Amino acid sequence: MSIRVNNTDVGLTSQTGLTEQVKPAGPGGSGAGPVSGKTAEDHIEVSASTENINSALANQNLQQSQKVQQLGGLIASGRYTVESHDLSRAIVSSAIIGAAGEQ
Repeated sequence: MSIRVNNTDVGLTSQTGLTEQVKPAGPGGSGAGPVSGKTAEDHIEVSASTENINSALANQNLQQSQKVQQLGGLIASGRYTVESHDLSRAIVSSAIIGAAGEQ
């Protein structure tokens, strides 16, 4: 999220890119605008790491989607084989992790 401030308008921009305009109150809360007549702009970056997290999640989602498409192609062509040893290990590991998380 970033916040853009000047003496007449306040713009709030969320991660979705939507901007909301807010008029600040002037002297006595009247909303009359800037007191000095000069325009000053400030910029605050709330969190740069949010963009990094969103980028990593998008990359992870893309990789997962590509893997699912690849597996779907293998299954459709009849070339996908299940390794029973790997499958049983994954099932048991998932059950152990699930049971540990419930405690």
